[in-house]
Amino acid sequence: MNRYKARLSALYPERSEQGSVDISRFRTATMSELISYLDMSTQMRLKSVSHYFHKLIKISHYDVSLSTRTGWVDVIHLSSFLRRIRLYGEPKERDLHKFTSMIQNDSFTELSSLEFHHIGEWALLEILEALSRHVQRAIALGILANSVQLELIIQETDFTPFFAKRFADVINTSLYHVLFSIRFIMKSSSGIEYLLKHTHFSLCSHLTQLNLSSVPLSRHGFELLLQSLWNEEGRNDVPRLTHLSLANTNLTDPCVTLLVDIATAGYLSNLLSLDLAGNRLTGASVDILTTIAQQFLLPNLQFLSLKDDADCGYGFFAPFLLQLNEGVCPLLYSLQLNNCGLNTTDMDALGVFLTSPYAENLRVLDIGNNGNVFGSLSQFFQCLSRASSLRLQSLNLEGVGLDGSILSQLHEYLRTPNISHLRYLFVNNNRLDQRCFLSILKCLVAARDMELTVLDVSSNNIGSFDPLSWEKLVYSKEKAEGELIVHQLDFAHNPLSNDDLGWITRFYQRFTRMDLLNEVDFEDNQISSRGIGVFLNGFPPEATCSLSKLSVVSLSLRCIGEVLHNWLCSPAASNLKKLVLTNCNLCKMDLVYLTNAFEISQFTNHLQLLRLSGNYEVDDDFLKDFIRIYSVEGLLPFIYELDVSYTSVSKVGAYALLDFFDSHDYYSLRRINLVYTKISEHRAEILFHEFKKRFRGGCML
Repeated sequence: MNRYKARLSALYPERSEQGSVDISRFRTATMSELISYLDMSTQMRLKSVSHYFHKLIKISHYDVSLSTRTGWVDVIHLSSFLRRIRLYGEPKERDLHKFTSMIQNDSFTELSSLEFHHIGEWALLEILEALSRHVQRAIALGILANSVQLELIIQETDFTPFFAKRFADVINTSLYHVLFSIRFIMKSSSGIEYLLKHTHFSLCSHLTQLNLSSVPLSRHGFELLLQSLWNEEGRNDVPRLTHLSLANTNLTDPCVTLLVDIATAGYLSNLLSLDLAGNRLTGASVDILTTIAQQFLLPNLQFLSLKDDADCGYGFFAPFLLQLNEGVCPLLYSLQLNNCGLNTTDMDALGVFLTSPYAENLRVLDIGNNGNVFGSLSQFFQCLSRASSLRLQSLNLEGVGLDGSILSQLHEYLRTPNISHLRYLFVNNNRLDQRCFLSILKCLVAARDMELTVLDVSSNNIGSFDPLSWEKLVYSKEKAEGELIVHQLDFAHNPLSNDDLGWITRFYQRFTRMDLLNEVDFEDNQISSRGIGVFLNGFPPEATCSLSKLSVVSLSLRCIGEVLHNWLCSPAASNLKKLVLTNCNLCKMDLVYLTNAFEISQFTNHLQLLRLSGNYEVDDDFLKDFIRIYSVEGLLPFIYELDVSYTSVSKVGAYALLDFFDSHDYYSLRRINLVYTKISEHRAEILFHEFKKRFRGGCML
């Protein structure tokens, strides 16, 4: 807000001596930044005021994602203040030449981040060489500021040796001056090995963030990485990484062993985030990390993830966690040990750490999907209850075997004052029944001013509610000590009935604020259109609500049309961005009600995603109605994804879409899913090429 006020003050020029305002002194950069604070709908309305504002909004964008098929250079050629550009697909030679000329000639004064997704090696090299020439000229003129930082994200299938050498040249000769973050996204190990062999990342003294997640490095690739980063002994200006992500890179224990010398040399002393998730590590790697930590070589570590390294636990984490209790990583903020094979020994050590003063900075704890910890959960919750300095914001207890037998210990933790800091609670995939769920809700209600961003109770056994118990709670005359707010609810994969959902709705109306509900997910329940109708009718009819996502999957909502129509035409739907009605057995009349709501409602113009996959009655007539409504300016102006897969749409509907794209220059749609419709395989291939020619987005056929 302070930044906004400062920019707003700078917007207004001083009065001249005659008392009039000299409008020539308005700062375009300031106005462009102010416009960036506006939401998309406000910008759309502002565009219609005058040509000047239309142009100003066009050039005020700081962040763009562009398909290189057509017209992408024209979108950005006036955008001097762009900071982030994402390119998708191979650009045409003419467009590429224009873009590289703009980069080389300082057209983007604020540009600091570039993402390239499958643009091709030649295009990559031309852009990087243009950047190199830009940096070299700035150095020659003595105008390269130390604050200039460049982030590169590169996604390709593979790298050839030719590309690797050319890439190394631009890094080694010039871009090392400005490179502070780099990420590679690829599936080949040989390509990245070529690149690491020739590129001297050790020159990049400003490099702080390196992300190679899901790149199959293996041991040889990891050795090349270390040589590229830290092969200059005794130098003080080699990279001091703050973020190192090596998740899903096929690392083994010997790879982690190589980190000991690196850490001993002090190169990891600035490390804030270390992600080793999803590798082939065992307890031996945990021992190595324990040794490194024991020597206080990771003093600034805030984020550590070893999730999905299933062979790491079985007692090996205990020494590491006890070292945390000694204060070797006093700034630790997030500890992610999901699916790590934790056992009772590890959990006991974790409890000791949580009760120590060195856990005071811990905010995120993920111990989900560790099936061997059930026997220590009671002691674990007791430790949480005693941890007076702990301020957890996110606690993941997914798949740890929670059931009614340890409910009292869980309640003890949920009644502590520190629970008020909790924002994310995951208890999904356990053995909780309706009694457990009711008890958890009672504890949350009893907490003072409790506000949860996410409450995930999916994949449990919550259903068959006892009416007397719920009646006692919902109609209790006792006043809650504070307000309970839950923004996101996930009830998927629970045997909830219509009556059960009715009780949940009444609970919400009694103790919470439905107008602040952000997202809700119903999937694989025993709910029908009647239950969803009760839930939708539970929203305040005249209040603007926050619900941005309504997801209903694999439930029969036949004959829900009128209720859905009334809800979409009420202020309750004013912030709806994602509407998912997948496999819901919608009938023709339901779809008529739906399209009519889009046409007449003033509250659906924020919709961005419409997913109707798996509803057989969705056909060409529906698609034509949708196109007719979408073609009207101001109706569904921001919708970017339409999913009508697994429906009765045929080539007739597909060609109707193509006709629309032929006759309209501007539209918001960027993704269309027509998979498994009534379009033959031969026709789908033809249509796919037609969509590539006419549609500025992606189509699945």
